[in-house]
Amino acid sequence: MNREKSFIAFLEDIAANIFPETASDVQKLCFRLRFHPDNYKLENTEIAGLIKKQLNGGFSEISINPTLGDVIKKIKDKFDAEMQADGIDIAKLTPGRGKPKESPWKIVYRWFRMKWIWQSLVDKADKHSEWIDFLSPENCQGIVIPPPRQKRQLQVKAPYLMRIDLQHSSRNLLLLNQGLTTKCVLTPSMAFAPKCQLDGKPMWIPQDGSILQEYNKGIEFDTPGKEEFVGIVLDEDLDFDWLDLREDNPAPNWDETRLSQLWSYLEGKENWQVFYQSFEVVG
Repeated sequence: MNREKSFIAFLEDIAANIFPETASDVQKLCFRLRFHPDNYKLENTEIAGLIKKQLNGGFSEISINPTLGDVIKKIKDKFDAEMQADGIDIAKLTPGRGKPKESPWKIVYRWFRMKWIWQSLVDKADKHSEWIDFLSPENCQGIVIPPPRQKRQLQVKAPYLMRIDLQHSSRNLLLLNQGLTTKCVLTPSMAFAPKCQLDGKPMWIPQDGSILQEYNKGIEFDTPGKEEFVGIVLDEDLDFDWLDLREDNPAPNWDETRLSQLWSYLEGKENWQVFYQSFEVVG
C-alpha cells in the first residue's frame, strides 16, 4: 500500500469514528472529499461541485460552508482534548472568527497528517524488543554492571536514567518522545543527549555534555499518562535546521511540519529502522 492509500485508509477510520450509521450522507461525503489528499489544492466551491455531481444534483453549492462547518465541529467535538494537547488552537476551528490566516479544514488536515505519520512509524516499528530502560540513579553504581530491569510504570517527579540498548554501531539515533502535552527530540539535543552516534554499547541519558548532566539531574515526568518513544536508526546525519544543537533550543519540539519533513526524507531511504516503546507514568 503506497503512502497516500495508507493515509486515505486512516481517514476512513476517522470517518467511521465520527459519523454513525445514521449520520448525514452529505457530511460523510464532504469529509471524504475535503480531506482526500488529491483534493488538497481544490477550493471549497470545487468540492461542492464534486459533492453535487456524486449526489446527482442533490446538493447546493451555497451549502458547502455550513456543511463543512458541521463536519469540522464533529471532528472538534470528538478529538477536542487530543487536538489541544497537540497544540491546536481550537478557537481557530470555529468558522466566522475574523479572517484566520489558514482555513479551519487545513488546520485539521495538517493534524490528521501528523497523527497518521506518527502511527505509520509506530506500525513499522519493532515493538517487541525492550530497548529502553528507565533506572533510578541509586540502581546504577557502575555502567559496566547490567542494572536490574524496572517495571514499565514510572513515577511522576522521580529522577530516572534512561538506558538505550539497540546494539548498533556507527549509526545515528533520532529519538522522539510524545507525552500527554509534549512532543520533543531527546537525541540529538543539548538538554538530553548532544551525541546521537551509537557505538554498539548502551547509550545513557542524560549524556555527558548535556544540560541535565551538567546540573546533575535525571529525566523527570511532570504529568501522569502515556509516554511514547520512537527511535529511528539510520546511517547518515539528518540535516534539518530544527535538529541543530543550540543552547537557546535545548530540547527541540516536533510538530506536523517537522514530522512530515522527516517522513518525506525517510521514504526516500532504504537503510533505516524504527523502534517503539511506551511507558505509563503514574502518581
